[in-house]
Amino acid sequence: MKKEIVSKKILFEIIDHYGKKIITTQEYWNRINTIKHPEAQLKREEVIKTIQKPDIIYQGNDNKSYIFVRTYRRYKLFVILKHENNIGFLITIYITTKKKINKKILWQK
Repeated sequence: MKKEIVSKKILFEIIDHYGKKIITTQEYWNRINTIKHPEAQLKREEVIKTIQKPDIIYQGNDNKSYIFVRTYRRYKLFVILKHENNIGFLITIYITTKKKINKKILWQK
């Protein structure tokens, strides 16, 4: 997966709440916003804020994935990340009106 990213244009490379490097390409960002969740039309800055300063972090479906959540307007912004070999990748983003989810809380503000 790392080789694929090197050959593509990186949109952002930031450090998440856990100190892991998170990398996202322009191509993948466009895919999220046009194919996976076009209803969200989220700004990159809001996603970055959620990754760096979440309100709560849940365990994802495995020990390598995490759900970072932050309040965004009247919604909750969910950013799902996966950590592999000290590098993190954006899996998806979406907004919802759900207050909480049935997942293990790993960290809370």
